[in-house]
Amino acid sequence: MLPIKGLKVEKQVKNYITTLDIETIKKGNKLVPYLICAYNGTSYITTYADVTLNQKDLFKSFFDGLLTFFIKKSHILTVYGHNF
Repeated sequence: MLPIKGLKVEKQVKNYITTLDIETIKKGNKLVPYLICAYNGTSYITTYADVTLNQKDLFKSFFDGLLTFFIKKSHILTVYGHNF
C-alpha cells in the first residue's frame, strides 16, 4: 500500500466556471426560450430573442458571445446550466 501524497497546488486557476440560465414563455403547449444569460463571477452576457422568437438566432447569438466573451486561449471553461 502506497502512502497518500499531497497534491501539487496550482498558483493560477486555469478552469473557469460560468453559470447559464434560460428563461422561457409558454406559447401554445410549448415552453419557448426568449432569454439566455451567463455569469462568470465578474461579467455577464444576456441574449434576448427577437419578436419572432427565432430559436436558431437566439442560441447562435448567445453561444457566439459565450465563446468570444468568456473563453481565453488555453483555458478550460466549465458551464453549469440551471434546470437543464
